[in-house]
Amino acid sequence: MDNTLRTNLIDILCAYPLLSTHTGRDAWLMNLPPNVRNLITRRDEHCKIDLAFIIDAIQSLQLQDGRWPILILLDALLLETKGLAVGPKISILRQEIQKYLEPPTGLDSQTVFEEIIIGKDEKVQVSFLENGLTAAKSVARIAVPRTIGGQVFGTSWLIAPDLLLTNHHVIEARRAYETAANPQEIEQQAKASTLWFGYDIGSYIEYRCIDLICANKVLDYAVLRVAEKSVDNVPLSNWGFLKVIRIQPDFTIGKRLNVIQHPGGRVKEIALRTNFYIGSIAAYGRFHYLSDTETGSSGSPVLDDNWQAVGLHHAWDYYDKHYKGQPIRFNSLGLQYSAPSKFSDQVVATINEGILLHAILNDLPGPVRQEIEHAQGWS
Repeated sequence: MDNTLRTNLIDILCAYPLLSTHTGRDAWLMNLPPNVRNLITRRDEHCKIDLAFIIDAIQSLQLQDGRWPILILLDALLLETKGLAVGPKISILRQEIQKYLEPPTGLDSQTVFEEIIIGKDEKVQVSFLENGLTAAKSVARIAVPRTIGGQVFGTSWLIAPDLLLTNHHVIEARRAYETAANPQEIEQQAKASTLWFGYDIGSYIEYRCIDLICANKVLDYAVLRVAEKSVDNVPLSNWGFLKVIRIQPDFTIGKRLNVIQHPGGRVKEIALRTNFYIGSIAAYGRFHYLSDTETGSSGSPVLDDNWQAVGLHHAWDYYDKHYKGQPIRFNSLGLQYSAPSKFSDQVVATINEGILLHAILNDLPGPVRQEIEHAQGWS
């Protein structure tokens, strides 16, 4: 169903006293077969949130006998509300939902169905791609030479005209089993780092880092100063810089996020559309999401659908470490299935972790923060 119909349905259901309580919604769901109830991830702290998860989990689900769980629930509710003012409203919504669910009668049908939304509407404007390519220009591969030999690849991006953001662990360039780099080594490695901008199809423009401005191991960020011109005299200003959100974003679970990265030190790639926001640990400046990343993706910007940076990607982790006892299944995050499957019922086990941009901004030394604020047009 489309977002308007979904919103109207949730509003009407929440206004019905029986469904305004968690106990009432539990009783309502008893109309469904047990195997269908087990597919639903519950969120009991708020009526609308809980109902949204219920509806999203079953809105396009069909039983083997041809019945639709969402219609089963609405039919049960129509019996409960017979004679009440809310009854006709639910009946109208049920008819509209049935139009979305019922397929054409067959290839021989005289009716021509010219359009249909399959599951959740995933269309975006063409400008989404154009704006994404513009944002991607500001992202560069970073190569960090190690004082102990070899080099490490990561991702970095411009947050101001000549200020670059990446992870602390990228410029530290040490593996877990190696002795940590001391501050002098970290500074030496940072200043010797090289950047490849425009590394999209094989060619690139190389720039040098000229200074390590500041870094924080706990928040895993580093800010570097980049030379204003490349080794071939190409202005750094050609690549622009990313717009960032300076306050903690108010995301709901399942919100789409996009990651622009240089995985494995390869040409630039973008992970989009199947990335879902999971949650935040605001006290530690962390947030979590599902995405496709690899070694070398560390330091990538995590962006919303307006291509504004909301975080700095830095690692993966286990879901239960942060959200134990609150399992989330893939079919509750916006992925659509016509019938139950092993994958749709799979519980999320691993997640990606990023550092919230507002936490980094609040931690920066005053002059650095002011330089970024001025570039972003906040002051």
